[in-house]
Amino acid sequence: MFGQRARRAFNIAQEDPRLRDQYGRTHFGQNLLLARRLVEAGVTLVTVRALYWDRFPKAAGGKPLSWDFHADLEKRMKIMAPGYDRGMAALVSDLHARGLDRDVLVVAMGDPRVNADAGRDHWGALMSVLFAGGGLQGGQIVGTSNKNGEMPVEGASRPENVLATIYHHLGIDPAVTFPDFRGRPRYVLERSKPVAGLV
Repeated sequence: MFGQRARRAFNIAQEDPRLRDQYGRTHFGQNLLLARRLVEAGVTLVTVRALYWDRFPKAAGGKPLSWDFHADLEKRMKIMAPGYDRGMAALVSDLHARGLDRDVLVVAMGDPRVNADAGRDHWGALMSVLFAGGGLQGGQIVGTSNKNGEMPVEGASRPENVLATIYHHLGIDPAVTFPDFRGRPRYVLERSKPVAGLV
């Protein structure tokens, strides 16, 4: 953390201002750029939390906005979605431009169900997941939901399939077993197949 390599990675002021603009001059956009810099410096796993800090005093009464909102979805999406879309598109494009698209897997996920208050509730029956890079077969939509986005209709995947896809990229065999406390073999994942059509 205190070495020169880390110091250089965290100094995003070294980046071309035009590239910083492409990511968006928001906390989220600049954190995505920092994530790319950390990967280039040798970090193997980076998490970027998609909080929206940039206009929160005016937009949210002095509180930061997160994606965990249960009412007023349309208003908050107008504030948050443009910066999210811009930053994610810049990250994926930047990884491709640097030849990192096969080495780096980008994963973003969330629960989409809209409730009676025009917000989103936590909804385990259906979630959307974005995969980019990682040598996966891109440019496709896998699976469909009903018209209200409540239940899968075709091509359903489970959380284990999402994890198996990530493990595949990391070179971890999800079918490997390890002994539990009683010495019985346990699989890393009980369902070890990646999301259909991605690998």
